[in-house]
Amino acid sequence: TFCRFDSAIEAVNSALEIQKVLELEPEINLRIGIHVGDVVVDGDEVYGDGVNVASRLEPLADTGEICISGAVYQEIRNKPNLKPEYLGEKNLKNVLHPIKVYSVRLENRDRSANRSVYVLKEEKQNEIAGSSIAVLPFVNMSSDRENEYFGDGLAEELINALTRITNVRVAARTSAFAFKNRNEDIREIGKKLSVDTLLEGSVRKQGNNLRITAQLVNVKDGYHLWSEKYDRELENVFEIQDEITENIIEALKVVLSDNEKQMLGAKRLVDIKAYEFYLRGLNYLHLLTKKNLHFALKMFKNATEIDPNYALAHASIAQCYCWLYAYWESTEENLAMAEEASRKSLELGPDLAETHVSRGYAASLKREYADAEVEFQEAININPRRFDAYYLFARTCWVQGKLDDAVELVEKAINIRPEEYQAKALLANVLRGLGEDEKASLADKENLIIIIKHIKLNPDDVRALYLGAITQITLGNKEIGLEWANNALTAEPDDPGVIYNVACCYSLLGKNDGAIDLLEKAIDKGFGQKEWIENDSDFDPLRDHPKFQSLIDKFK
Repeated sequence: TFCRFDSAIEAVNSALEIQKVLELEPEINLRIGIHVGDVVVDGDEVYGDGVNVASRLEPLADTGEICISGAVYQEIRNKPNLKPEYLGEKNLKNVLHPIKVYSVRLENRDRSANRSVYVLKEEKQNEIAGSSIAVLPFVNMSSDRENEYFGDGLAEELINALTRITNVRVAARTSAFAFKNRNEDIREIGKKLSVDTLLEGSVRKQGNNLRITAQLVNVKDGYHLWSEKYDRELENVFEIQDEITENIIEALKVVLSDNEKQMLGAKRLVDIKAYEFYLRGLNYLHLLTKKNLHFALKMFKNATEIDPNYALAHASIAQCYCWLYAYWESTEENLAMAEEASRKSLELGPDLAETHVSRGYAASLKREYADAEVEFQEAININPRRFDAYYLFARTCWVQGKLDDAVELVEKAINIRPEEYQAKALLANVLRGLGEDEKASLADKENLIIIIKHIKLNPDDVRALYLGAITQITLGNKEIGLEWANNALTAEPDDPGVIYNVACCYSLLGKNDGAIDLLEKAIDKGFGQKEWIENDSDFDPLRDHPKFQSLIDKFK
């Protein structure tokens, strides 16, 4: 593909931006060549010295790299953010004289690798160094299809255990579970999830008997690094999970810190029947719709009726009430129930990151921000790899206008789950609030790739659709954005969260009256976050609308 720019620096900056975005899509390998010279456009034909030399420079680049000529180097050499590396003089086909060739890099870009990568600052390297793994949902081999929740829950428990390890990057549940019941080659799944290894397995549950098989597969060659079969009673499921985790750690040659050993070695004293209800609830909780949250609540409450001391079940009850209050039913009753359940979970499990996260979320919705921040920080202290602690902490800072803090926190969340589109969308919004429009635009471009990839794997994810619509519109793809927004609204016409975000789309498109109508409808149907509306830059075009302030005044 040929592109022409008005200046060399504009061309190089655009090339760097393209390559940075494509680092998130390892299946696309792009080389770029740039030269300053004559360009002739004759109908559909484009030729000239500028095109000829650039086309000869491109094959000299590694995939993911940019090669520039000496003429381009002369124009950009004094730019502090660029560090061209001299590759020597090269004889190019159909070019009379040797051309000086340079490789452009941003900060410390490693040319030695087959696909060049941006080398992050040392502290970020430490956060993402090591092996990577995806845990696929365990296949239900039981005659009763109702037992499918057990295999899903087992996989999620293993994901939660592995995410506590600093030197292991674990694919998010949403990404890994997108391959459930899909007959794809393990190596292809690994490539799509950008991981080195995959854990797959099966579960057969009959009465109190449990048979679990598990195998860890090397994505590169498809060979098993480890496999095992367990025939145990149901009460031994926690021991099986611990053994699988230990075998994975050993196979990946991961060295655990003392804190990680302590976390992974903690014993769980939970009634097995309560645990089964808890696993059922998790399946519904992750779907994040009003109907499914109420199903999840029922399961978690069943768990606490059997085992009143089940801290994780109480924390999950609090999470359900928090999400219901924030997006669907902003009633004082829901807020009070979130408060009660979160305090109970913290009382029962003060050493669990999950209980502090649920308590922090409930406090933030009550606008007790100082208490919320203390709880989120404690969750991070207990488990520095806890994604939702950083993400919800960032949201809490954002609604208070603490934008610098929000950026730092959401970037840490993204480092833990780089494939998580919601965090990237929040980052773009916060950066825009700081006036960092270029950085916000780059975040949007990176996120659009993530969202498109996510929607391909999860076509029913309405949240990805409407957040993607906002991103499309922000990047200038207005028609596509409007189509996505309307598709989301068609799928969930009465969902306050969907209506709110489609209102954002209408606002960005200049459809102010339509945006106001949708925003009013969202509030009337239960959208409960006043501060979100006040701080959301998507509604900046509506600030002077005569009805906007009256809508905010609807909140107590």
